[in-house]
Amino acid sequence: RRRVALDELELERDSDAARALAVLTESRRLTVDEGAGEVAHEALLSEWPRLRAWLVEDAEGRRLHHHLIDAARGWRDSERDPAELYRGARLAAALDWAAEHDPELNALEREFLDSSRAASEREAERQRRANRRLRSLLGGVGVLLAAAAVAGVIAISERQSAREAARVEAAQRLGAQALNEDSNNHALRLAGAGVALDDSVATRGNLLAVLLRSPPAMLGILGGTADVDIYAESAVAASPEGRLLAVGDAAGTVAIYDASSRRRLGEYQLGDAPGDGFVQTLTFSPDGRTLAVAGHEPPDEPPGALVDLIDPRTQERTARIVLPPVPDPPVFTFAKVAFPPTGHDLVVIQFPDHGPSVLRRVNVRTGAIEGRPLRVGHAGPNGLFPAADGRRVFVTSAHNDETWEIEARTLRVVRRYPEGDEVGALSPDGSTFALGSSDGTVRLVDRRSGGVLRLMGRHQAEVLRLEFTPDGRKLVGSDDGGGVIVWDVAKGEINEELSAHRGGVWGLAVSPDGRTLYSSGNDARTILWDLSGERRLVAPFAVDPPFALPDTPRGLAVSPDGRTLALTHSNGMVDLIDTQTLRRRDRVRALPGFAAAVGFSPDGRLLAVAGEGGRVTLRDARTLAPAGELRGLPADSQALAFSPDGNLLAAAVNTGRPALRVWNVPRRALTAGSKTLAASLAFSPDGELFAAAALDRGTEIRDADSGQLVERLPTKGLSRSVAFSPDGSLLAVGQYDGLGRLYATDTWRPLGRPLEGHTQRITYVTFSADGATLATASADGAVALWDVATRQPIGPPLTVEPDTFTSAAFSPNSSHLFAVSTRGPGIRFDTDPLAWSGHACTVTAGGLTPEQWEEIVPEQDHVSACPSG
Repeated sequence: RRRVALDELELERDSDAARALAVLTESRRLTVDEGAGEVAHEALLSEWPRLRAWLVEDAEGRRLHHHLIDAARGWRDSERDPAELYRGARLAAALDWAAEHDPELNALEREFLDSSRAASEREAERQRRANRRLRSLLGGVGVLLAAAAVAGVIAISERQSAREAARVEAAQRLGAQALNEDSNNHALRLAGAGVALDDSVATRGNLLAVLLRSPPAMLGILGGTADVDIYAESAVAASPEGRLLAVGDAAGTVAIYDASSRRRLGEYQLGDAPGDGFVQTLTFSPDGRTLAVAGHEPPDEPPGALVDLIDPRTQERTARIVLPPVPDPPVFTFAKVAFPPTGHDLVVIQFPDHGPSVLRRVNVRTGAIEGRPLRVGHAGPNGLFPAADGRRVFVTSAHNDETWEIEARTLRVVRRYPEGDEVGALSPDGSTFALGSSDGTVRLVDRRSGGVLRLMGRHQAEVLRLEFTPDGRKLVGSDDGGGVIVWDVAKGEINEELSAHRGGVWGLAVSPDGRTLYSSGNDARTILWDLSGERRLVAPFAVDPPFALPDTPRGLAVSPDGRTLALTHSNGMVDLIDTQTLRRRDRVRALPGFAAAVGFSPDGRLLAVAGEGGRVTLRDARTLAPAGELRGLPADSQALAFSPDGNLLAAAVNTGRPALRVWNVPRRALTAGSKTLAASLAFSPDGELFAAAALDRGTEIRDADSGQLVERLPTKGLSRSVAFSPDGSLLAVGQYDGLGRLYATDTWRPLGRPLEGHTQRITYVTFSADGATLATASADGAVALWDVATRQPIGPPLTVEPDTFTSAAFSPNSSHLFAVSTRGPGIRFDTDPLAWSGHACTVTAGGLTPEQWEEIVPEQDHVSACPSG
């Protein structure tokens, strides 16, 4: 089904290929435009018997060829990097296949295989020479025992070093392959294997890069990444009690999974063999004991619709319902099922390609069609949607621009609504139904008043499915371009966009608890998404309202017990957010003007807030009751810091007349000061010094008791943010030019090269509890992690909101990094590398299998990246 660039076919060289392309294009089997060709309609892949037979016959060969195409392109694009060449079992398999399929190869692919074979032979020769050298060394044993012992030790050491170097090289190669792998699922397996083989800054960074490339809400993937979508997932359903998950595909197979463990429990085949059926929709009965499988078996004539009723626990069929043909039978007839509340009968709708849709009532026990059918307007494949109690069903039609409300028991039309569309869904309380359009827009229709609300935002392709969450607060839609959108129903706006599918997303289901979304599509994958936001590596949370100050980040602090996140607002409010649920627990007006800086005392009892006019207020951190005010700053402030023992509090102005003040907190009395403008302050761990990011005056180090200047660091650029390492040996400085620098506190000299990664000023710097990791936040809207020992970045920067001032703070145990932007969004980022590996294992349901390992890195012993999986 993929688009193929015409230059890949080498039409100038291969006249047969050119002639075949011309014939297929002229007969409209292929379409050619913009230098690429593709199959004109996906039905050819399943309904053209000869083509389907060819596809099944040479499925493994196509898989090898497609991988070879991608690998050869990657080698060419990397300027023929030898690391991209085939090796080991993969090379052997490709050469065996190429020997029998040489006419199918283009010049680039042949060159790639020839280079891979030559490189493999050179490596083998180098290994043989290394072995000969080793034997020569060992042959000296008979000459001199002492020399032989030394030579033996040297040889063993070199061998160990060589093995270590090979292991590191293999781990880095796995990471590089992961970054170039299109499939997120396989990329995570490769990157996870790299970490398992060699846990280093580089391999952790590769894993993090792949994880950040995946949507943060992704929890797991079922299925593969088929190149031909005749076996693509097309339907998905969750059982009412949430224990089972059913996934149907275009080959007629229904797989039943344990929803919690994702373990495959069994499968049901709609036809006699894979490829002999097509699963269109799946529907569980209210008691979960019956699964209705709607689809068709493709005979020689245009296929008719049928419904199989199966026991999902045993995968045994209990009844088959063959639906009568509709007048003027089309190429395809689609069917969808709705169970009334009794579960003893069901409503089936047939959607022909043209003409009216037909509803029928069917007895579940006998499979017999009962009563007279009801014909309504021309509806689409997902135009039927039932009420939560099953007593009513709704049919919507874009063709007729109408929606019908129908009594399920009698098939009597109860009401007609003058609003119709391609896809529909009814809210759990029955008050509202949603309609999705071919232009990507979604509307909400109030059943009582008939009022219509068009939701803000839209899909980039035709809407295929709509589902409400059980609480009715969110609406989920999927489209023909692979997009999934979650709307906030109350606000009428997009809550989140989820993008991981390639091709249409026809299956959509929400777990009964509303925490998990299941989507399946033409890329042969069923993806599990976290709707709750509580199980994500990067968990978002709302911050409202936006920060009005154009060039000031929000104040941000985490309580010493790690339970509370405090952040400031430009209207003087301070929010206290629960770090577990990411929901606001309390809000207090701390200042009459804007609030720009906030901090907890080390014992967690006080909350200090600084902002407009230089006011510094203290509050009881538990009750938020006023606990005093510290006076002495003449102008606006966005910098404050408690000393490690909590006895001192320092604050400074960042505009106007320079002023820095230090107060004794228990006595609420001023103890020291200086004429300093500062955007950030930090006390040393022993409390004897504090650092001030003094803007154009560089970074000042002052005595905590007297405020006297101890050192002015030779900063090359305006100083914007400062932080001491937990052991006090380092000072991190973030600059206005986007560079970060580390200074040794015993000499106050810079260490190594600056930290390069941000494009704008670094607003926050903060060390992890063990001092091994540094986090930086920037006005470019991103946060970044750095390995302190090597001063290397750990993965790519994580964007919170592009081009906004960003604030960041570690949790006390550094397991999470919290970051918020001035425009509103906040994130909680799990910074534990073990969590990264665990999340990769969760998403992929396991690492590389021993067979995959042997194919990719045969020179290394298999190491499991997911031991518990």
